[in-house]
Amino acid sequence: MLKAMLRAAAVLLLVGSAHASDLIRFATEASYPPFEYLDENQEFQGFDIELVKAICSAIDRQCSFYHQPLDSLLSSVEFGRYDAAISALDITEKRLRQVAFTQAYLENQSVFLVVKDSFKNARELRDKVLAVQNGTSHQRHLIEKYAPRGNIVVPFSSYQSSIDKLRERQVDAIFIDQAVAAYWVALDPELEILADGKVELGSGLGIAVAKTNVELIEQLDQGLAILKSNGVYQQLIDSYFGNLEQD
Repeated sequence: MLKAMLRAAAVLLLVGSAHASDLIRFATEASYPPFEYLDENQEFQGFDIELVKAICSAIDRQCSFYHQPLDSLLSSVEFGRYDAAISALDITEKRLRQVAFTQAYLENQSVFLVVKDSFKNARELRDKVLAVQNGTSHQRHLIEKYAPRGNIVVPFSSYQSSIDKLRERQVDAIFIDQAVAAYWVALDPELEILADGKVELGSGLGIAVAKTNVELIEQLDQGLAILKSNGVYQQLIDSYFGNLEQD
């Protein structure tokens, strides 16, 4: 009787472990619409979230999401707290020294968002106060390229906070992803994107994974390839970003 109970317990343990291994835990900083955000029911929404759900479905895996500060995303993946991170992360040489990335899932440009008619071009931003989210590649770019010109670079914990300060004229411009800037302009016609000053800070946006987890990187890349071949990827692009063409 005891042996039978032990065998049953062992089977249940193995089944539970198998289900747990199917789950991919994604860390994200959910205050960056339209890529990721929490809705009124505190549910994760956005392009990155839908993309990951579709990838997991394509490779027959489960996924869960966890809200984390942006500046801790990569370390939480590197040390195994989460399996992967997605949060409109630019693939840069500096980040590749810490974690691995999937193939880029979106090409990306960064732009200056300003109050409408406050500046004609990015050259007029010299010596001005520039807002940016803390811990981003945007922040690094401003510190390296604009602070030496006399600009004051002000980091914020979220872009929502910086948008509020921009509307109040406490900062002069926000350096931000073009897709996110377009999202805010659609919500507020008093904001606009400067036509010049666009910069590519990396080789696109990717999903961060621990360097040792080669199998997961391959699976996520496989899932993305499936979505591109069956049309789901382009449907998501069209839904969130209009007719943006991606390779």
